Amino acid sequence: MSDSTDLGATSAEALEGAERMAAELRKAGWRVEPPSTTPITGLLMSDEYRKRVCQWVRDNGLDPSDIPADADIRIDHDRDTITTDVFARGEDGNLVVTGNHVLRKRATVPLRKPWSDGDPPADHPA
Repeated sequence: MSDSTDLGATSAEALEGAERMAAELRKAGWRVEPPSTTPITGLLMSDEYRKRVCQWVRDNGLDPSDIPADADIRIDHDRDTITTDVFARGEDGNLVVTGNHVLRKRATVPLRKPWSDGDPPADHPA
């Protein structure tokens, strides 16, 4: 879920992340057109809430621009970890594209900063 993951509203960071990804896909020969909104499990987040989620993700060592918009973010309180899907990158740092899709991989990182803003991101209704 990149900073552009609103999902209804856009920001300079959101556009920057989306433009980086679009440029990588264009290099690979794909035609890329920008979406008007990015759904998260069928719901849209407010721009304010999205920014808080993105900051929390950064605080825990993940780059929000590497998290697909439809990825779940799971907090394991027993192990103090966060697990989510992230876009796979090659040794050169470019996105790994297979067929019509950007390859994903599962990432688990230590929970450095607990979610303290009401419902966790995966449970937030919008």
